[in-house]
Amino acid sequence: DMGLDNGATVMLHSSMLSLGNVDGGPEAVIDAFLDAVGPQGTLMVPVFGALGILTEIVKKRPEAVISPCSKGTVAAIGAKAKILCAGHGAGKTVHGDSSPYTRLAELNGVICLLGVDQDRNTTLHAVEALLELPYLSDTTGTYTMPNGATQEKTWQYYPGPHRDFIGLERFLRAENAITVHRLGNAQVRLIKAKDLFAIGLRLGRQNPAFALCDNPACEACVKQRAAINRDRCQHEAFHLTAS
Repeated sequence: DMGLDNGATVMLHSSMLSLGNVDGGPEAVIDAFLDAVGPQGTLMVPVFGALGILTEIVKKRPEAVISPCSKGTVAAIGAKAKILCAGHGAGKTVHGDSSPYTRLAELNGVICLLGVDQDRNTTLHAVEALLELPYLSDTTGTYTMPNGATQEKTWQYYPGPHRDFIGLERFLRAENAITVHRLGNAQVRLIKAKDLFAIGLRLGRQNPAFALCDNPACEACVKQRAAINRDRCQHEAFHLTAS
């Protein structure tokens, strides 16, 4: 009823605790998502850290496809699982072009925030990577090639410390790009990935600091703003004059 149709491709960020008691527990929640999208649909979750019991359940299911990048790793179950995960990490970024996050938009996918806020929305890192924002840095990890061999690799434009992603929700609401519902005790947000990219890329091109907070006591955002200013100066043409 919320909009996850049969055949949908959905990226789920979740908090099981937010739902309250569920008959059948976490396994039943994942089964319900898979039932909603049907055999032609696909469920994808981030599995690059301790991101909750629901992500672990998807990752451990035998039919799950795990992306071959050790950073920003995802697990997916369904008809488009291999398409989403294939070659993740083969390019120059973890979250940008040819990643599961950009492919989600190409497949007209949906982002579902189940009991969590925008600060758990990993697709926003993909927006930053596509913008090649100057406060992003390099990171090194492992990439598993199609033949099964692994190699150490360094990727560009990897996210770092604090960002004010929660503050970006007002822009999504202003353009009716997000719907908010309730499931059990949890607030559920649904966002079309294409809309998120369109709005995020536009905001970032207008202002590279669009995702940073304005708190002068936030050391992370102060340093990231400094990186933006440093980059701007490096691209300016200066002429020295003396009188």
